[in-house]
Amino acid sequence: MSLLKLLPRILVALSVLMLAPTLSRAQGVPWYTIPLPIPNGFVDAAIGNVHLEIPIGSVPQRNRDPLVADIVYDNTQYAYNYNVSGFTATGPGFRTIAGTTHSGTAAISVDPYGLSCPPGYPNGNVSIASSPSFVDIQGTAHTVVNSNLYTKQVNCYTTSGTPYGSGSDITSFNGLAADGSGYTFQVSNYTQLQVRSADGWLVYDSTGVTGFNWPMDTNGNYVQSAVAGMPDTLNRSPFQIGFYSCASASKTITVRASDGSTQTHTMTCTSQSVSQIISGTQYAATESFLTGIALPDGTSYSFTYDTGTTGTHLGGLLTVTRPAGGTVSFTQVPGIPSLAVGAINLPGRAASVTFGGGTWNLSYVQNSSNLQVTTTVLSPPRYDSVSNTNVNDKTVFTSVPYFSYNQTAQYYSGSSTLLRTVTTTYDSNGNFLPVAILFGFLPIFQPHAELSHPETGDGLHRDSRPDHQDHVRRLHEAHKHQRLRRCRHRRTDLQHTL
Repeated sequence: MSLLKLLPRILVALSVLMLAPTLSRAQGVPWYTIPLPIPNGFVDAAIGNVHLEIPIGSVPQRNRDPLVADIVYDNTQYAYNYNVSGFTATGPGFRTIAGTTHSGTAAISVDPYGLSCPPGYPNGNVSIASSPSFVDIQGTAHTVVNSNLYTKQVNCYTTSGTPYGSGSDITSFNGLAADGSGYTFQVSNYTQLQVRSADGWLVYDSTGVTGFNWPMDTNGNYVQSAVAGMPDTLNRSPFQIGFYSCASASKTITVRASDGSTQTHTMTCTSQSVSQIISGTQYAATESFLTGIALPDGTSYSFTYDTGTTGTHLGGLLTVTRPAGGTVSFTQVPGIPSLAVGAINLPGRAASVTFGGGTWNLSYVQNSSNLQVTTTVLSPPRYDSVSNTNVNDKTVFTSVPYFSYNQTAQYYSGSSTLLRTVTTTYDSNGNFLPVAILFGFLPIFQPHAELSHPETGDGLHRDSRPDHQDHVRRLHEAHKHQRLRRCRHRRTDLQHTL
């Protein structure tokens, strides 16, 4: 076959395999997520976090940023915690989020004994406030990471009670989120915060200057996210939220439509058992799980979990059955043990996800000496026109030592033919901002057969298997552009090695 005839297939192979080589921390949707799309969400292909969003309501606003309410899930399991002699959740699980894309909350870290008192003033304390952070509506934290930015308040006295005074105090500073998101922080009066997004919105304000009128756009339109009912500029409160997590048998969320009618969503919670064996000892407890969401139109979502009274059943999400029919299934493995908290595990990871007739498999290996994690992702089988067999394409992600950010990604045709290696280099200040992304190509590619779309059936596939590769291709393109914008925001240069 001529090179010209092979070229389209080569381009398909490249677009299929260019899944963005970056890694998530399993909460929220940070920029370095590798989203493997599934119905109602995605699985982070590098660390196995399952992220789901079930829409409840959306109300248009003057600033084109609608007020929304969603039921959101990120991985969680229940693990025995020696510190409390009981089971505790290791991740967010199901919860309600409500607000606009600019909504969130903020805090600043305060150490009341951050510094020693000056000589001659042995009594009292020196308080240090630093590292302000904004947590957006998805639960992603955006933090100032700069040891030179802090406030200092000296409350020190001599033995006779003479104060040192405030002459050396630092009362304010301005900072920029270290993740390149563009959030800016203004700290005043030692601990009061104003936070603005990259597009100029005031997204948080604890100074009292604007009351609770935030997030607020540059034209003064706002939603009072910190007030019950979240009234907007027109004093509308469309959501009455009675469910934030499973604490009782059932709860409701009511959405008021523009015609004054209301629509009720009912969340059903069920008590089920979790269990864990640690060093030969069996532990068990009862926890409350969201098992169903009844929608206003009479349809519903249902959920099942890994539960049981004996052995190890940590309560990980197993299935999601959707209103229109069809089920998304998961197998779960425990999170990587955290030495800092004894037997508690970090949020569990998906070992497989099945939907639309195909199964993705994920496996994880951690280097015990430097905590580097290698994740191997195997796609559902596809027909390979060269070997005339079904093959499972493989992708291998390797994290930065001691951190969860991705360092390298290797893309294979099948399980052994390496097509591409992508290496990300980060800045030297510990902020993990990518300063160089090197794409290495091999000169010879195996042509890939095109696959059909999983819902429409469009495509040129030879059989009826769904187009899981197309899912990866489309998400890669969106995420690649997001990553390039991030690098341009930092005014760094991308090095492309062909």
